[in-house]
Amino acid sequence: AILFAPYPIFTILCSYLGWHFSGYRMIIFQFWYQVSAVVWVILATTMIVLITKLLKLTKRSSRFYH
Repeated sequence: AILFAPYPIFTILCSYLGWHFSGYRMIIFQFWYQVSAVVWVILATTMIVLITKLLKLTKRSSRFYH
């Protein structure tokens, strides 16, 4: 979660730069979009790994109690 804390600041900064440098607005948007896509892929991968570990842990604990 600490790695993703700067993301809102990055988004605000890109918005600010796109607003003030209208000639570079499309390039800034494309850069923001690519970084956002990578962030979401990392989040999705992390979520899948955590769910998998949770299911394995639940399966182990159910064997322990029965």
